[in-house]
Amino acid sequence: MTPRPASTCERRFWFAEQLGAGTRSVLLHVEIDGLVDEAALGEALRAVCLRHEALRTGFVLHGASLVRRVHAEPDGPKLVRLPPELDLADVPGALTAVPFDLAEGGLVRAGLRGGDLFVVVHHIVFDGLSGQVFTADLAEAYRQALDSGRADLGVLPRRPEPVIAASRRAVLERHWRDRLADVPELPDFGAPTSLRELTRGPVVEHAWHCPVAETDRLRAHAMSAGMSVFAVALWAYASALGDVGGAEDLCVGTVFADRPPGTEREIGCLINMLPIRLTGAGRAGGLRRTWQSTVDALTHSELPIEDIVAACAPGTRRRMPLYQATLLYQSWPRTRHDAGPARLRSRPVSPRGGYAEVLLEVRDGEQWQGVFQAPERGGWAGRLDALAGAFAERLSGLGRP
Repeated sequence: MTPRPASTCERRFWFAEQLGAGTRSVLLHVEIDGLVDEAALGEALRAVCLRHEALRTGFVLHGASLVRRVHAEPDGPKLVRLPPELDLADVPGALTAVPFDLAEGGLVRAGLRGGDLFVVVHHIVFDGLSGQVFTADLAEAYRQALDSGRADLGVLPRRPEPVIAASRRAVLERHWRDRLADVPELPDFGAPTSLRELTRGPVVEHAWHCPVAETDRLRAHAMSAGMSVFAVALWAYASALGDVGGAEDLCVGTVFADRPPGTEREIGCLINMLPIRLTGAGRAGGLRRTWQSTVDALTHSELPIEDIVAACAPGTRRRMPLYQATLLYQSWPRTRHDAGPARLRSRPVSPRGGYAEVLLEVRDGEQWQGVFQAPERGGWAGRLDALAGAFAERLSGLGRP
């Protein structure tokens, strides 16, 4: 088989690892309600990895290009028994004690702790929505394996990465150059965090939640204003960054699910980062301006973040280029999937750091909840409590006299 080039997103994670920025992985927590059969789970994991090419892919240099090396018949990850007392935060370390080998593939690890299945996958082949696809496919494969001892989900063809026409690329590059010209860096309080430091060392967290009634009120406000609830979260976050750090003009990077039609059931790293510039979010009219900036970014979202950075030519910086704050917003439903004598459902897991100097995760379910995160060595680590308080105050005051 002729090697196929790695996607833009895959190259991003591969180069980050070569530069010593550390391994980035995604932790999937699947709750098994009912019969737990280790042999059937192992067979189900094998079938899911066979179905999705990304889960049996390695990455090697072919000349000067990074290409995919696809393994035809994976054995599937070995299912490891985890100690019952092992904390959730320690699961990724336990499953990746032997580091991933990007060239050889095998980028999926699995461990079982009672009725909790934990799957750690290298981010180069997996994103947040992939976790929902993985859980649904695993439930079907588990049902088959319990019935007959074997599971067969078939093989899903992988869609090629879309190609941006030269004329459209020129329009996009010009747009981002104009939009992000001279964008200032986020205040660092005298402790700037380098790209390498983002993925090394401990991370400080502050958990938060919004009561159900307040969440419903914010959704209703967004609907009446003709905007998404994402824009409300982004506005409150940008306003809080200004309240705590004095940033009036800033850029927030947010993960965008870059899934063309036909890839809804595909597993892979199908995301892009969008830098959204926000000016005076905390002032009058800030929410409307935030929504307009969000729509503007989405309508120019085809260009990968690496190409946006290159087009804007921010120069060599010790800190992250263009944005140092990130918003991760999750709104997909966590369906309970029937697997015969068991039911499987993924459980929310907070990100493991390494995304920005300060990060806000929002999980939009029955109620809003999530975490604020910052590297312990960075300037925002000691200000997360104040940031969470300012964020909550902005949300509480929205739409009220």
